[in-house]
Amino acid sequence: EYDPAMNSWTQKASLPGDARRNAVAFAIGNIAYVATGENNSQVLKADLWAYNQQSNSWQQKANLPGLAREKSSAFSANSKGYVCIGKGNAGALQDLWEYDPISDNWTQKTNFPNGPGFGTVAFSINNMGYVGNGNKYDPGNDSWSLVASIPAGMPSYGVSFVVNGKGYVGTGWTNPNTLDYLCEYDPAADAWTQKTNLAGPSRFAAMAFGIGNKGYIVGGQGQSGFALSDAWEYTPDTVITTGLINRTNADFSLFPNPVADVITIQSLIVGEYQVTITNLSGKIVRHAKGSGSTRISREGLPSGLYFAIIRDAEGTETVIRFVFE
Repeated sequence: EYDPAMNSWTQKASLPGDARRNAVAFAIGNIAYVATGENNSQVLKADLWAYNQQSNSWQQKANLPGLAREKSSAFSANSKGYVCIGKGNAGALQDLWEYDPISDNWTQKTNFPNGPGFGTVAFSINNMGYVGNGNKYDPGNDSWSLVASIPAGMPSYGVSFVVNGKGYVGTGWTNPNTLDYLCEYDPAADAWTQKTNLAGPSRFAAMAFGIGNKGYIVGGQGQSGFALSDAWEYTPDTVITTGLINRTNADFSLFPNPVADVITIQSLIVGEYQVTITNLSGKIVRHAKGSGSTRISREGLPSGLYFAIIRDAEGTETVIRFVFE
């Protein structure tokens, strides 16, 4: 659980079901739901779990009646949850399912109009669902309609969040590159606007959410193949994304910053750690092992923004942003 006031993370009750990847999530009121995905044995899932924040507890709900799947899209509207498309054992899917938390029942709805697909974003604004590039779903009459598409095209495995009645889509994968872009959708104008790119490493398969008037992008997989655990806060209508939030921000320090010639990384924990330095595009430019205090030379690296990804012996990562002058 992330608390923006304290800029801190707190571990909560673990999901009782199988550990999984490529699941979906949506929220109805104060209850969060996690569904589908692929477990560690590569078995696709159709289960649904509800998380109650107040009691810090999970409860299993009715399984999705459709095919088990991963890489679906999900949103909530009119106090109901929706799971759309995805990848089943036989390939891409096109169906849409509505979940009613009061009756704990699923109802199949009108298929996604763009045909079978998976790995695309979804969000909802004013009880309308937006899935993929240019598709709006109206739960009131169970119909789809076309809206404006992202001019640059919709990436695979991107993220989305909603802040102040506008939708944001960012990061993702367009073969062979991970992305750091961010676009804003205004439903009143039915128009997209390119916004400031994510200031952290480019990535895909990240997580995102909105709290109050700010958006957050967390983790994902970088261009180098490393899993990321950094978190970034976005304030709409500002010049840059702000505030790198480290999951562990007290165990390591980097100085000086900005750096002229040599980086020094100081550890407050006992044991070895690994340091990976990437540039803004996510390319690895340095890799080192150390313990205590470690010095890394800048030799041959141009000026610009870089990231030190520090991984301790337990696999916990700290990401520190710095500048080579």
